[in-house]
Amino acid sequence: MDAAHEMAHAVLHRNVSEDGLRKDLKAIESQAFRLASAFLLPSTTYPHEVRHPSLATLLSLKERWRVSIKAQIKRLVDLDIIPPEHATDVPIGNQIRTY
Repeated sequence: MDAAHEMAHAVLHRNVSEDGLRKDLKAIESQAFRLASAFLLPSTTYPHEVRHPSLATLLSLKERWRVSIKAQIKRLVDLDIIPPEHATDVPIGNQIRTY
């Protein structure tokens, strides 16, 4: 995810000034994460493997897709597969800190 995130910055933000970076850092980081997530967890294939999001499902997909559980949860929210308020619900969100 780190490399994909940095690649997204190189593609999306190569012309952003230092002032623009300071002013819009949160939006810039969000954009880079979303592009990296789309690259690593494509909407055409990844959601078909997450029929019932659970910690066990995401753990197995972590190995297959090589993406952290936290990043998977953020991608599931971005794809409207789980609502944002469920991103921190047990058994998924509150247990991700150790994964």
